[in-house]
Amino acid sequence: MRYLSVLKLVSSGIAMASATLAAQAAYGQDAVLNAAPAQAAAGEDGDMVVVTGTAIRGVAPVGSAAVDITMEDITQSGIRDASQLISELPQGSGLGTTLQTSGGRSAGLNLRGLGNGATLIMFDGHRVVPQNRLELTDPNLVPFSAIQRVEVVTDGASAIYGSDAVAGVVNYILRKPFDGVEVTARYTNTLYDEGNLGFVGGKTWDGGGIVAAFEWAKNSTVTQYDIPQLRQDLTPFGGNDLRFQGTDVQPGAVGALIVGSTVYGLPSGLNGRTPTAGELTPLLNNPDLVDQSRYTDFYTQRERFSGMLRLEQDLGGLGEITLTAMYQRRTNDARAAGDGAFTAVAVGIPTDSPYYVAGLGGSQRVIYNFRENNPDRPLNRGDYLDTGNLFLDYRVPLFDDIQLTVSAGAGVSDGCETCQPQANTRVTSTIAGAATADLFNPYLQGPQPGAENVFGRFDQLSRYHFYDFAPKIDGSLFSLPAGDVRFALGAEFMRTQYHHRSLSSNNPANELEVFRAADSSRNVYSGFAELFIPVLDNLDLNAAARYDHYSDFGDTFNPKFGFSFEPTDDLLLRGSWGTSFRAPTLSDTNPDIFGVGIRTNLPNGLGDASPVPITNPAASTSQVYVSLFRVTPLKPENSTVYSLGADYTPSFIPGLKLGVTYYNVNYKDRILSTLPNFFNALSSPENFAIYEPFFIPAPQPDTCVNGNPPGQPGTPAYSTYNPAYLPYLSTPGNYIPSSSSDCDLVGILDAGARNLGQVKQDGLDFVLNYETDVGFGTFSLDGTFTKILNLDRNVLPGTPLVSALDTIGEQVSSRGRVSASLRSGGLLTNIALNYVGGYLNNQTPTVNGVKVPNQDVPAWTTFDATISYAPEAKSGPFSGTRFTVSARNLFDRDAPIVLTNDSAADLNQHNVFGRILTLEVAKKF
Repeated sequence: MRYLSVLKLVSSGIAMASATLAAQAAYGQDAVLNAAPAQAAAGEDGDMVVVTGTAIRGVAPVGSAAVDITMEDITQSGIRDASQLISELPQGSGLGTTLQTSGGRSAGLNLRGLGNGATLIMFDGHRVVPQNRLELTDPNLVPFSAIQRVEVVTDGASAIYGSDAVAGVVNYILRKPFDGVEVTARYTNTLYDEGNLGFVGGKTWDGGGIVAAFEWAKNSTVTQYDIPQLRQDLTPFGGNDLRFQGTDVQPGAVGALIVGSTVYGLPSGLNGRTPTAGELTPLLNNPDLVDQSRYTDFYTQRERFSGMLRLEQDLGGLGEITLTAMYQRRTNDARAAGDGAFTAVAVGIPTDSPYYVAGLGGSQRVIYNFRENNPDRPLNRGDYLDTGNLFLDYRVPLFDDIQLTVSAGAGVSDGCETCQPQANTRVTSTIAGAATADLFNPYLQGPQPGAENVFGRFDQLSRYHFYDFAPKIDGSLFSLPAGDVRFALGAEFMRTQYHHRSLSSNNPANELEVFRAADSSRNVYSGFAELFIPVLDNLDLNAAARYDHYSDFGDTFNPKFGFSFEPTDDLLLRGSWGTSFRAPTLSDTNPDIFGVGIRTNLPNGLGDASPVPITNPAASTSQVYVSLFRVTPLKPENSTVYSLGADYTPSFIPGLKLGVTYYNVNYKDRILSTLPNFFNALSSPENFAIYEPFFIPAPQPDTCVNGNPPGQPGTPAYSTYNPAYLPYLSTPGNYIPSSSSDCDLVGILDAGARNLGQVKQDGLDFVLNYETDVGFGTFSLDGTFTKILNLDRNVLPGTPLVSALDTIGEQVSSRGRVSASLRSGGLLTNIALNYVGGYLNNQTPTVNGVKVPNQDVPAWTTFDATISYAPEAKSGPFSGTRFTVSARNLFDRDAPIVLTNDSAADLNQHNVFGRILTLEVAKKF
């Protein structure tokens, strides 16, 4: 692993700060927190400072809908995960990359279900270096205790921030310097266990201060088998047994024999002897099966260390300076049977091999379970990622109210996105031939030296460098009767560099070699301006515009306008309109970064007149080659977003606030890494009409012999295949190990990344906040609810929009959360109701030749509860201590069954972990 200079700088700075703070805490009693955490985020006058959504100092975003998550909100929620804080919001989403859908490997944010890339994630208003091939920003980059509050703007904001701010912006505001130290220990129990230790401490002095935070977290694993809905055998839920589909078979240690497209089980007790045709005939279509979910960790073991260091100093007449450093080290370790394909290794048996079964004829392959026969062989996938960011902010007054702000940032992300063992398919095709028969026997159970030749490796390495420089001046231009007209004017330069290497030992020598390499870079030059005009005492207007020039695909210009109008003291009306865009990522634009071909079975509901033959009648599926290679040049996505809203605070009900916002998003030229829901491409004539431009019917000829690429000794090449497959199969990195025979392929689905069609979404966000004194404490009631009114999309530009509202794979139209809390002295109790609406599952499988009817997935309601107690003792062992117990899904309610071809759960919408219990103890010194 390479430790780059910026990471060394960050980690060294954090270590120095830790030593300084520890010495101060040990020296005397002055390291006592001066204020509660919720107050530490306040401005000098005690009011909350809102900085997200505007470039103008001293004003709030005009017209935009915003959500503020305070430290008190975080405490009440019981959530201690920065990504979960946002996905739990009604405007949030579990679609895309989350810790649950990625098995604990990575997380992003996805407002309104418009995609991870459509939400801009910032830390104290700074972009950070992207991570891995998907260029995600991990919300958990900093210790959780370093977060003071979170600001979410749910409007498009490209006029302020540039790319990615299509659905909105999430800005994590970090802790400011203070005097004191706080240590936190946390334990979480659900299907996995997680331990967490955190530290945050600070010291202030005249004109400046320092704060540092550290966090260590580690969790255990959860296998897919631990969650019945994720097992391969879905027959208990009315689905298929995926252990045996066509020639895709998952045998036990004994193995299975495939002759052409026919599957035979192998008799036990062979002890290395080649079976006879007579022994195999009774085992036709009856192999001994194993559920590979036993060997696949759904939720990976993850260990994370993160640190944050912040230094502030007032330089007198020379201005103010803030230096912030962030570092994260993340490692993952998991069994990944599906990734390495070690449960179903296809071993070629040529006709001259002593293992060829006479009397059956045809092309023969033994499906060998490497894992079952080598139980002590380490087969875990181990990924790692090091990320460091360094920010510098300098502010200096120029004249009158005009201020110059210069912000600069640099970041490095370096890691292995996929580091795993993988079956060497070039070796397995020859390992049981006549010349090597004495090295490996596919009918012999248990470890054997020759089996080590099957053991290969695949590594996917990536490194990002990110640089950002943004000078800005802002302040007052002149005064109107209603107040000062304020402005901001600035420029920005960003540079991103991406270095990618994919290495594989899938070669006869079984040695790691680079088979895919890419180096990409991009410069972005931007200029922006913003104007705030207080037209009347009760009417404010705002206008902003930004121009961006990209070195690799050109220019984009995005304006935004907003207003806020207060016709009475109780009522505020607001609105905004603007355009936004998302630039293709560097991994999007470089076709050498990613590409793979998948042999898979797609449900086929096209009927008797189907142009695509059915290869497995029982499940009504067709074996298709799905190409995920990127061959189409990409252009930016763009959107138009507007919103209208009202906030009502009736003076006759003190403490009550009601809000409603109507939003409308028209999102065009969306970049998708794959065709959306491509698994459903053949499921109905209507769907096939949509996907037909991407599909090539290509049944293999009767003379097809399953083979491997040309130049591999002892194996047939692709010369017997339908020529339509040759351009795809000749591309490096096209093969994922599979027991399926290529001769069963009947078509090609070109599902690689491209600018696809359009998404139009509009809906309503409702907010209720109420707080009142009940004599013995303070009662508060908070509610948020989002209702999507319309969700229309198409796959190809110019084709008719089709409603996708409340269908599987899309954002559910109804999401809400209501919480009630009571604060009395040092005791806080909170209970919350979470609601996810119902939707239509139209991706049900075909079982035994009969299509399972579409399913109406019911709405899902769960409850969360939190109890927090901070003894009011001024001294003694419990002084400054807070105890918190929280439970998400308090009543351990099972997630709805959502049956598709490959699972019985919808990880995008429902929590499959059951009750999540967290115990936390925090101590201030």
